[in-house]
Amino acid sequence: MRVFIVLFLAFLCWLAPVVGAAFPHTHITAMAANISSETALSRLFTTPEINASWFADSFLSQISLAQIEQILQGITATMGQFQSAVDSQ
Repeated sequence: MRVFIVLFLAFLCWLAPVVGAAFPHTHITAMAANISSETALSRLFTTPEINASWFADSFLSQISLAQIEQILQGITATMGQFQSAVDSQ
């Protein structure tokens, strides 16, 4: 389960800049350039309601906001409340 959680979070962090580069005329490029992975994770785990604009349309065509919320609830139930995100580089 922990491996899935880490992979899911890594995928979310990776997704925005990759999709933004593929679609340069969308707001995703600007958003990816203006928000760090740490800030994105913090927002994802601490905001009461997730926002579709945080994700690429191509990502949301594969997974619904309800599914993302369920995954986040599962992560929180397993790992506890979000404390912080730290850049590992």
